[in-house]
Amino acid sequence: MEIPKNLSNLKFCRIKRGTKKPFEKDWTNKHYSFDEISKFKNENYGVHCGINNLGVIDSDNEALQTAVENLLPKTYRIKTGGGGVHNYFFIKDLYQKLILETETGTHLGEVQWKGQQVVGPGSIHPNGKTYEELNQEPITEISAELIYENFKPFIKQLRETEQTVAWEKKQGSEIDDLSVANIWGTVGLVSNDKGEYYGSHPIHGSDGGTNFWINPSKNMWHCFRCQSGGGVLSAIAVKEGIIECNQARAGALRGSKAFECIELAHQKYGLLRTEPIINYEESKQEQDEIKIIWEHELPSYIEEDKEWIIDRLIPSKSIVITTGKRGTLKTFVTLLMAYSVATGEDFLGKFSTRKGGVLYLDKENGIGIMKKRTAMLRKGLEIEGKFPIGFICFSQLKLDKLGSMMLIEKAVKEHKPALLIVDTYRRSVGYDENDAGKVSELFVDTLRPLVEKYNLSIILIHHNRKGGYGESPDEMDELRGSSDLANYADIILKMERNRNSLILKQLKNRNAEESKPIKIKTDFNEEENYVKLVYDGEYMKQSQADKCVEILEIWIAENKTTQFKTKDAKEIAFKKGVKETNFKHALEIMQNAGLVKKEGFGLYSVINSQQNEN
Repeated sequence: MEIPKNLSNLKFCRIKRGTKKPFEKDWTNKHYSFDEISKFKNENYGVHCGINNLGVIDSDNEALQTAVENLLPKTYRIKTGGGGVHNYFFIKDLYQKLILETETGTHLGEVQWKGQQVVGPGSIHPNGKTYEELNQEPITEISAELIYENFKPFIKQLRETEQTVAWEKKQGSEIDDLSVANIWGTVGLVSNDKGEYYGSHPIHGSDGGTNFWINPSKNMWHCFRCQSGGGVLSAIAVKEGIIECNQARAGALRGSKAFECIELAHQKYGLLRTEPIINYEESKQEQDEIKIIWEHELPSYIEEDKEWIIDRLIPSKSIVITTGKRGTLKTFVTLLMAYSVATGEDFLGKFSTRKGGVLYLDKENGIGIMKKRTAMLRKGLEIEGKFPIGFICFSQLKLDKLGSMMLIEKAVKEHKPALLIVDTYRRSVGYDENDAGKVSELFVDTLRPLVEKYNLSIILIHHNRKGGYGESPDEMDELRGSSDLANYADIILKMERNRNSLILKQLKNRNAEESKPIKIKTDFNEEENYVKLVYDGEYMKQSQADKCVEILEIWIAENKTTQFKTKDAKEIAFKKGVKETNFKHALEIMQNAGLVKKEGFGLYSVINSQQNEN
């Protein structure tokens, strides 16, 4: 075929006739000249982009093509076999391919660059149509800045930078009060009528002078060479050498790197100090150093012997989940753990403890309820005096927010607790509890480093899923939210109700065999402001009638039922696979235990229900 003279100074690749993709291996490094490619007959050919600054705006959308023709100079254009248009330009200072799309993600086209090719005029499209010249104009030279200026809203990489800015702001630090323009400085940059700045990148420079952009109104920056950018946090990180420019993307700044940026913002960029000073060099060193244990060393390797904060239940440097349905006294049991550790007394009068302080992040109850519950426990324990238990009630702290974790870390560093209790996990995070990625980030990037660095354990109080008692083959599946929650936890404790007792099960122990379930005898009297919880022996497997009693007790507690009909209770029990005989036996057990009273035919009242506490 005859190749147009307009393309005589470009480079080419071979493509089979009727196709669009080059067929030679390593085609991106094979650059045929005009004379060489002309020798191949009965073939399609491709025009290499990025060589000699050739960039082709590959327009697949009529509206985009209209914008190209109205906003950019006249140039050589080709109508593709698929109905689009190839707009040929020599573009100064373009560094990467640009993807053009609407805000909703509708694809409009691309600006093809190095590593890409466009099928040349005269070639045959797979649909049989020919790529045709639309004009004989010479290929026009333009600047990359002209494309950035006119097509900014449609450049996908710029919108990704906006997402990075949004991600940085979600980290909850006041660092965003600073100005990106002030961080980078605007000397040597050129401003446009919109108040935006263009110029050479302050760190790695620019070949053509325009690869860097600042938008003060959005407090964001972008590098067109690296197709990266962000807000204040990433600006400081790149300028100070904490990360490379091409690493400035959403999620790149976590843990010690983010803390280091914020400390530099205090020291060098005028951020008021309302947050703690952390030894970032030390934390960075700890993060960067890794220990490798070779295969031949494993037989003789001695693992770190973790101490028990509560014997057989909670080891040091661990993340613990305490879960259960409503009415299983999760908060009271966890508060008892706190008092046992703070006093050094045995938990439940049975399990020895390592004495230490406790911080309690209360997101659910408030000061009034915590005053009442701690008073009830102190009376039951018969203790007086001051104990190292600190409560943070109804604060705005979030475990997945950078600013919050800095404040929490400051408190941990200052008070050196053995336990950090979070009540509840769900109210202490801002993300969807079903988001496995966010759960992973929280445990791997935030909680795990915290427990390792400060030798403490964290207890997260959580809830089981609604919808019934644990007949699942794996009781850990009952935890609300992503299954990764159970995967990342070291210890999982589950509370269940069994008539006048509670059952404490250790469903998971990452470092040892799970302890056997135990019974907790409860003496609960809210009127006398008194609660006592004591060990009541190992828990033996229930009969089917006992199991039915437990099902009905949970149903009564969850619905705060004071009176029920036999048919309603039977419906609940039958849904859990309870048979008629076991159901009748269960009602007899409940009557004999003084839990319910038969008021008449098919009607029962609840006479000894415990409070629906967590």
